[in-house]
Amino acid sequence: MTFLKQKSSSLLDKEIEEKVNLRLKYKKERNFKEADKIRGQLQELGIIIEDTKEGKTTWRIS
Repeated sequence: MTFLKQKSSSLLDKEIEEKVNLRLKYKKERNFKEADKIRGQLQELGIIIEDTKEGKTTWRIS
C-alpha cells in the first residue's frame, strides 16, 4: 500500500484506468488469462475490480 500513498490521486486514477481498460480489451479478445493477471496485479495494490451484468467495470480502493 505504500505505492498508493506515494502517488497523487489523479495520476494513480489514470494508471488504474489504463490497467482496467487493458483488462477489458483482453476480456473482449477472450484472453482471460491476461485479464485475470491484471485483476490480480490491481488486487495486490488494494484495488477492487467489479464487473456488472450490463458489462460495465468499476473499481475502488479497498
